[in-house]
Amino acid sequence: MKESLDPKAWWNRAMQDFRVARLAAKDDVVNLAATICYCCQQACEKMLKAYLLSTGWKLVKTHDLRMLANEAKKTVPALSLLLPLLLDLNADFNQSRYPFTFDETVGDADAKQAIETMERLELLLKEHVLTDPDNAQLKHRDE
Repeated sequence: MKESLDPKAWWNRAMQDFRVARLAAKDDVVNLAATICYCCQQACEKMLKAYLLSTGWKLVKTHDLRMLANEAKKTVPALSLLLPLLLDLNADFNQSRYPFTFDETVGDADAKQAIETMERLELLLKEHVLTDPDNAQLKHRDE
Protein backbone atom coordinates (compact mmCIF):
# COMPACT_ATOMS: atom_id res chain seq x y z
CA MET A 1 0.00 0.00 0.00
CA LYS A 2 1.43 3.36 -1.05
CA GLU A 3 1.37 6.17 1.52
CA SER A 4 -0.36 9.39 0.60
CA LEU A 5 1.72 12.44 -0.21
CA ASP A 6 -1.32 14.69 0.22
CA PRO A 7 -0.82 17.13 3.12
CA LYS A 8 -4.61 17.34 3.48
CA ALA A 9 -4.87 13.60 4.14
CA TRP A 10 -2.09 13.74 6.73
CA TRP A 11 -3.63 16.77 8.46
CA ASN A 12 -7.07 15.16 8.60
CA ARG A 13 -5.63 11.98 10.11
CA ALA A 14 -3.71 14.08 12.63
CA MET A 15 -6.97 15.73 13.68
CA GLN A 16 -8.54 12.29 14.19
CA ASP A 17 -5.71 11.30 16.55
CA PHE A 18 -6.04 14.72 18.19
CA ARG A 19 -9.73 14.13 18.88
CA VAL A 20 -9.20 10.59 20.19
CA ALA A 21 -6.55 11.83 22.63
CA ARG A 22 -8.82 14.57 23.96
CA LEU A 23 -11.81 12.23 24.26
CA ALA A 24 -9.74 9.64 26.11
CA ALA A 25 -8.44 12.33 28.47
CA LYS A 26 -11.98 13.45 29.25
CA ASP A 27 -13.02 9.85 29.87
CA ASP A 28 -10.16 8.62 32.10
CA VAL A 29 -6.82 10.42 31.96
CA VAL A 30 -5.33 8.26 34.72
CA ASN A 31 -5.98 4.81 33.26
CA LEU A 32 -5.65 5.83 29.61
CA ALA A 33 -2.47 7.92 29.99
CA ALA A 34 -0.29 5.67 27.81
CA THR A 35 -2.92 5.56 25.07
CA ILE A 36 -3.33 9.34 25.24
CA CYS A 37 0.43 9.82 24.87
CA TYR A 38 0.43 7.42 21.92
CA CYS A 39 -2.39 9.32 20.18
CA CYS A 40 -0.73 12.67 20.89
CA GLN A 41 2.56 11.48 19.42
CA GLN A 42 0.74 10.20 16.35
CA ALA A 43 -1.12 13.51 15.95
CA CYS A 44 2.13 15.48 16.23
CA GLU A 45 3.90 13.19 13.80
CA LYS A 46 1.12 13.56 11.23
CA MET A 47 0.86 17.34 11.69
CA LEU A 48 4.59 17.69 11.12
CA LYS A 49 4.44 15.43 8.06
CA ALA A 50 1.44 17.39 6.71
CA TYR A 51 3.36 20.62 7.08
CA LEU A 52 6.54 19.21 5.57
CA LEU A 53 4.68 17.64 2.65
CA SER A 54 3.02 21.00 1.96
CA THR A 55 6.53 22.46 1.49
CA GLY A 56 7.56 19.82 -1.03
CA TRP A 57 9.41 17.57 1.44
CA LYS A 58 9.93 13.97 0.40
CA LEU A 59 8.06 11.62 2.76
CA VAL A 60 10.29 9.69 5.13
CA LYS A 61 8.97 6.74 7.13
CA THR A 62 9.75 7.67 10.72
CA HIS A 63 8.06 8.17 14.07
CA ASP A 64 10.89 10.40 15.30
CA LEU A 65 9.46 13.78 16.26
CA ARG A 66 12.96 15.17 16.76
CA MET A 67 13.90 14.50 13.14
CA LEU A 68 10.60 15.83 11.81
CA ALA A 69 10.67 18.95 14.01
CA ASN A 70 14.29 19.68 13.12
CA GLU A 71 13.37 19.52 9.45
CA ALA A 72 10.28 21.71 9.91
CA LYS A 73 12.01 24.31 12.07
CA LYS A 74 14.13 25.25 9.07
CA THR A 75 11.08 27.15 7.83
CA VAL A 76 9.17 27.52 11.13
CA PRO A 77 11.83 28.59 13.65
CA ALA A 78 9.28 28.79 16.48
CA LEU A 79 9.31 24.97 16.52
CA SER A 80 12.58 25.22 18.44
CA LEU A 81 10.56 26.17 21.51
CA LEU A 82 8.51 22.97 21.28
CA LEU A 83 11.44 20.64 20.64
CA PRO A 84 12.01 19.65 24.31
CA LEU A 85 8.31 18.83 24.68
CA LEU A 86 8.32 16.81 21.46
CA LEU A 87 11.35 14.86 22.75
CA ASP A 88 9.41 14.04 25.93
CA LEU A 89 6.51 12.91 23.78
CA ASN A 90 8.88 10.68 21.78
CA ALA A 91 9.93 8.99 25.04
CA ASP A 92 6.34 8.56 26.23
CA PHE A 93 5.40 7.15 22.82
CA ASN A 94 8.12 4.52 23.00
CA GLN A 95 7.07 3.54 26.52
CA SER A 96 3.41 3.32 25.57
CA ARG A 97 3.76 1.09 22.51
CA TYR A 98 4.53 -2.27 24.05
CA PRO A 99 4.32 -3.67 27.58
CA PHE A 100 7.86 -5.01 27.53
CA THR A 101 9.34 -1.53 27.02
CA PHE A 102 7.95 -0.07 30.24
CA ASP A 103 10.90 1.15 32.26
CA GLU A 104 8.69 3.60 34.06
CA THR A 105 5.01 4.27 33.97
CA VAL A 106 3.36 6.90 31.86
CA GLY A 107 1.04 8.83 34.15
CA ASP A 108 -1.70 11.40 33.98
CA ALA A 109 0.79 14.28 34.21
CA ASP A 110 2.53 12.90 31.10
CA ALA A 111 -0.82 12.62 29.31
CA LYS A 112 -1.77 16.20 30.20
CA GLN A 113 1.61 17.46 28.99
CA ALA A 114 1.25 15.44 25.78
CA ILE A 115 -2.13 17.03 25.08
CA GLU A 116 -0.72 20.50 25.70
CA THR A 117 2.20 19.78 23.36
CA MET A 118 -0.16 18.50 20.69
CA GLU A 119 -2.39 21.58 21.02
CA ARG A 120 0.56 23.97 20.84
CA LEU A 121 1.90 22.25 17.73
CA GLU A 122 -1.50 22.39 16.07
CA LEU A 123 -1.78 26.11 16.78
CA LEU A 124 1.70 26.70 15.38
CA LEU A 125 1.37 24.66 12.19
CA LYS A 126 -2.26 25.15 11.19
CA GLU A 127 -1.54 28.72 10.13
CA HIS A 128 1.20 27.51 7.79
CA VAL A 129 -0.63 24.49 6.45
CA LEU A 130 -4.06 26.11 6.19
CA THR A 131 -2.81 29.23 4.41
CA ASP A 132 -1.38 27.14 1.59
CA PRO A 133 -3.84 27.78 -1.30
CA ASP A 134 -3.58 24.15 -2.38
CA ASN A 135 -4.69 23.02 1.09
CA ALA A 136 -7.41 25.59 1.79
CA GLN A 137 -9.97 22.87 2.43
CA LEU A 138 -8.08 21.21 5.29
CA LYS A 139 -10.29 20.38 8.23
CA HIS A 140 -9.64 22.04 11.54
CA ARG A 141 -9.94 19.95 14.68
CA ASP A 142 -12.99 21.93 15.87
CA GLU A 143 -15.05 21.48 12.71
